Amino acid sequence: GSRRPDPYTPAMDLRAQLQELAHRLHHEDDDAAKQLGAEVQRRIDEDDHHGLGERLNESAVEFETSHPDLSAFLLRIVDALSASGL
Repeated sequence: GSRRPDPYTPAMDLRAQLQELAHRLHHEDDDAAKQLGAEVQRRIDEDDHHGLGERLNESAVEFETSHPDLSAFLLRIVDALSASGL
């Protein structure tokens, strides 16, 4: 028969994306990016996603001109957070 999808897969995938985001931000040559990276890492560690999508969305707008690739990555994560109901 058809196997039901594992309910933990999206959250695990999202956590991996957030880890990747924190890593990328940490290695940017930009203080605002480094601060956001530290915040993302703290939220991962504390499992605190409240308002994270909104925060990342604001950051995506801030980085749109200076870091377009990073901005696009932030928006993909905002979509993933939204899709997972966080």
